[in-house]
Amino acid sequence: MPTTPASAYAEAQIACAPPLKLVRLVNGGAVASLRGALARLDAGDAAGFVRAASKAQSLVGELHANLDMERGAEVARQLDRLYSWATRALVEATTRRDRRGIESVVQVLGTLQEGWDGIRDEAVSHGR
Repeated sequence: MPTTPASAYAEAQIACAPPLKLVRLVNGGAVASLRGALARLDAGDAAGFVRAASKAQSLVGELHANLDMERGAEVARQLDRLYSWATRALVEATTRRDRRGIESVVQVLGTLQEGWDGIRDEAVSHGR
């Protein structure tokens, strides 16, 4: 597939982004994909639902795979458990087309997103 100027710019932005920004982008993408999956489920679009839910699973997998267990200490261990749970919940909810299962993951990842956003906002407000 040919590279467009917009996709080249997006790739450059990602390549240069600090780790926290990447985590925020990937986590936010997972939440957005799950909300899209719920919309597809409501519309009766089973294939679209599975595509969107699968994308979210991949994004959660990326977050999970990139945890730094040595430097992250207890936070990384907690995130490891959270991402493991989210992956299992998404596989089950996708297989069963279970709205409540998807919603529970959206709620948890949404709360996590608020935390990531708070770190950024706090760091900016303190001039770091």
